Amino acid sequence: MAVNKKYADLPDLDLAPDIYQTPELVDDASTAKVSSPLDEARTRFEPSYVDARDVDFSDRVGLAHKSYRTSSRIRRRRSKGGTEELGDISDEEQETDQVRLARLRREAEELKQQIEEADGGESQVGESQANVDMRDGVAALNLLLDNIRMSPKGPQSAEETFLRSLSGKPELQDHNVPSMQTNGAPATGAQKASPFAPAAALSDRLANLEASLGLTVTSATSATTAVLPALSSLTSQITTLTNTLTPASESLSGSPNVHLDELSTRIRTLVNESERLTAARKAAAAAAVELANARASAAAIGSSHSDQMTAQHKVATATNTANANLSLSILDDQTSKIRSLYQVLPTITSLHPILPTVLERLRSLSAIHAGASEAATDLEEVEKGQAALDQEIIKWREGLEKLESKIKDAEQVTKGNVEVIGERLRKVEERMKHLK
Repeated sequence: MAVNKKYADLPDLDLAPDIYQTPELVDDASTAKVSSPLDEARTRFEPSYVDARDVDFSDRVGLAHKSYRTSSRIRRRRSKGGTEELGDISDEEQETDQVRLARLRREAEELKQQIEEADGGESQVGESQANVDMRDGVAALNLLLDNIRMSPKGPQSAEETFLRSLSGKPELQDHNVPSMQTNGAPATGAQKASPFAPAAALSDRLANLEASLGLTVTSATSATTAVLPALSSLTSQITTLTNTLTPASESLSGSPNVHLDELSTRIRTLVNESERLTAARKAAAAAAVELANARASAAAIGSSHSDQMTAQHKVATATNTANANLSLSILDDQTSKIRSLYQVLPTITSLHPILPTVLERLRSLSAIHAGASEAATDLEEVEKGQAALDQEIIKWREGLEKLESKIKDAEQVTKGNVEVIGERLRKVEERMKHLK
């Protein structure tokens, strides 16, 4: 074996030729190939069917994952021994009831989503009867699957069936509403079959019932009106109107509002007293006029009275008449005010139900105004402090500028001193050299 010159001086270099040996064959060893059935793979995977249409297997972040369906057919196949067997080679065990129920629920949800995507932007009026029937069928299938999941031990009673149908009505009514999970993943069968789903549905139904009856606090912009507060306000309004338009004996058996009764009673009492006062004032004015006339006639008949006394009696009579007319005008004005107040009573009654809300809002507005005034005061104080701080900053800036100028002057003086001292040191060093 020829060795390259550059490797000739390497130590431990084996110059012997390479020998490759293989062991001899053993007599009892067999190398014959075992034949495999060509149709084994076909018989294993042929019964399986995978529906992966419109399924994206990528790992994109904004992807709406969609499950694909697999199914297998139970076929009659012939084994090697010649006997026929039913089943699938790949599936030794059939799916359980729970797995089958979850699969059916998942397929129903996917079918519902496909129907909504197929409808697209179609209006409710132009929706075909076939789509409506398909939606109703999907809703009925979901209801049936819910019943199967909730009562696996036996059939339900008529009451439970009716309650289930009631719980399923909102889904039938909202079949035209577009899906809110178009950008997200569809709910799987495992999520729908959660044991907390019935409790959540019952809680939602109780919340809706309480909101409709007015047992909970609802917002002012709520689309539904509470039943019990509306009934109570209507009852109070009808009772007040009935008591106002009819006598007390013919009023309804319901108890009227105490505050409104007291108000109407006071107004009626004031009206009666004003009428009596008007009659008394008129009688007093008539008596004053008669007395003045009698005095005038007596003054005319009596020759002993002077003309001055006659003039005084005329002035007194005119004064009394003017006072009587003034009192009558004041009384008429008060009577008109009371009557107008009595006419405004129905309006006050109609505004009585919203009075607490208005008062509460006025209180909140007053609190807001008080807080706003305090905030304005605080803001003014902050602005004043900011102005004072700006003045201080200006003063500090001026002081720093003066200090910087002084420091620069001191640096120049120091540089001059250093130069002078350096010259003196050099002279001293030269003298020391001469001395040496």
